[in-house]
Amino acid sequence: QGSSQEEVAKAYQESGSIVSESISNIRTIYSFGCQESLAAMYSTKLDIPLKAGRKKGHIKGASFGFSQFVPNVLNSVAFLIGAAFIREDLLTFRDMSAVIFCVTFGAYGGGQAAAFAPDA
Repeated sequence: QGSSQEEVAKAYQESGSIVSESISNIRTIYSFGCQESLAAMYSTKLDIPLKAGRKKGHIKGASFGFSQFVPNVLNSVAFLIGAAFIREDLLTFRDMSAVIFCVTFGAYGGGQAAAFAPDA
């Protein structure tokens, strides 16, 4: 991972130098008609950061999707179990709703409180 970070930083540095040299020599570039070749060179230098950004984006997207998936699945399982208890007349709908509400908000509150806990 460290080497890819270094490659990305180097690619940004090289692309930045292309831009700064192009701006300082804009008249020469325009008079020789080198705009397209410099734009292609700049684009080529940004291929490494683009690939790294896409990879990082996919990983972060999958992580976020999983983090949204888990609470919804757990909530669905709680309702499924609650429906089974209601069908067997072991629980009323009101009691099931109260239990799910308390467990859900207790878990969210515990997660929020854990964020403020000191590192051990």
